[in-house]
Amino acid sequence: MSFERLWPSVTKLFISNGTIRGTFQVSDYAGLYVKQLINLTSTTKPSLQVQIKRIDDNGTIYVGGPTEEISHRIDISAYLVTDSATLFAPEQLKTRIKKEDQDQASYESEPINARRVIGVDAHGKAWSDTNPMPTTSGGTSLTPSSFDDIQIIRDAEDSPIRYDFYLASVQVGAIDVTYNANKSSVRYKKGTF
Repeated sequence: MSFERLWPSVTKLFISNGTIRGTFQVSDYAGLYVKQLINLTSTTKPSLQVQIKRIDDNGTIYVGGPTEEISHRIDISAYLVTDSATLFAPEQLKTRIKKEDQDQASYESEPINARRVIGVDAHGKAWSDTNPMPTTSGGTSLTPSSFDDIQIIRDAEDSPIRYDFYLASVQVGAIDVTYNANKSSVRYKKGTF
């Protein structure tokens, strides 16, 4: 299976102690998702399987019982930074979202009345002036009038890794694509040809 259906495994260290309200912080929450099952461990406590119920922008993770409601919280105050508290999320199937919930999440209400899909970073924050998309200068630019054909090279997981541009069957440019561990495209770079 490819990453389009699975969340890849991830390990993160706590940067704050667990609380009785089921919260703790990690320095970077990229790769963590609501409803993802995780195992909490430390040098003094056994592994505890919980479910992520909420993630705040500051890296605060809220956890509860795996079969409980989204508002449920569990006491994890025994998991301490000094005991090397860690979370491990094994590779697992992504949570399926019902079609009607997908519609509700992407529909912009009046006065706009439109479907919205926006680009976001690895933390789910929308690209904006205060959160700009990282770019790399590639030198000369390609415009639609400078090519008449594109060949897309894909990896074993069917993700594009290179775009070759042609004009009159002669290659005029290329763009290499680099991905992070979550298979999010993180860099576009002008290739050699």
